[in-house]
This record gives sequence, structure tokens and C-alpha cells, in this order.
Amino acid sequence: AMEENAPQIVVNGKKAKVNKIEAVIPYLSRPYGDVPHAWGYGRVSTLDQDVTGMAGRMICEQHFKLRHEPQGYAWGGFFCDGAAAGSSPFEDRDAAKAIISLMQPGDAIIAHKSDRFYRSLLDYAKTIEALSEIQVALYMCDTGLDTSTDMGEMICGITAVIAQGEKKR
Repeated sequence: AMEENAPQIVVNGKKAKVNKIEAVIPYLSRPYGDVPHAWGYGRVSTLDQDVTGMAGRMICEQHFKLRHEPQGYAWGGFFCDGAAAGSSPFEDRDAAKAIISLMQPGDAIIAHKSDRFYRSLLDYAKTIEALSEIQVALYMCDTGLDTSTDMGEMICGITAVIAQGEKKR
């Protein structure tokens, strides 16, 4: 039986839930080969937030069409962690593991909301450092920030402090 909090993966319009992401990763592929890809990412805290996940997907896809497609990026798909706590580090989330397994230098991750991506300053710092090491930029649709610039990376850090504060409310 499929776990209720299984991550949703949408690639080329096909939606699937997977039970164990580690079993699926070897079968995932980059839809358009070696061209830079943009990958959408979302996270919902509860299973009742399916509409939130769908809205996140639409926002990421729109951002892709306006910003990344004209620059020659291919759409890699939308990955959403279901019923995932914001306190869980990005690298430990199933859908995040799937994206990480597919990324190559020059790719981008598009997140519809900062607080869906990270909720702690430590997670933000570790994730941004790991993405930077493999030359992958992070774009936040809610703030318009992008970590491919020094100013964007700095301001994303400030939003991480705010997200951490919101988690404590």
C-alpha cells in the first residue's frame, strides 16, 4: 500500500506518488538530456494541503515559462514532498532527494515559497552551500530572489532567519 505522505512527482504532465524514493531514483532521467533543466519544488505540511501543492506547481511552472524557458532551460518537472515537516532538512526529504539525483551544473531549482523550502537558518546554509558547490541556482517565486547573484543569496539568508522565526510561532 502507498504511504499517505508519499512524495508526488510530476514530470512531463504525468503525476505519480512513490513509496520509497530510493527505489525510484535509478529510473528517473533528465527529460531533455544535457541542456540545463529547471526543477520545481514544493512541500506541504499536511495531506489536506493538496490545493497548496497544486498552486505551488502552477506558480513554479509559470516562473519557468517567464524566466527560464527563454534562457534555454528545459522543464524537468515538479517535485512535492507530501506531509513533510518544515523542520526536516531539505536533503532528507524524498522529493528533494529525487531532484538532487538529477541535477547537473547549470540547473536551477524553483521553489514557490521560501518557507516551503526551508524553515531553519542551518538548513538554508547547508542547502545553499551544497547547491553552490554543484553550480545549481535556487529561485524563490514568492520573493523573486535568486541565489545565482551575491545579493540574492544574502537576502535569501535573511528570509531564512524569518522562516525560522515563523516556525517557532
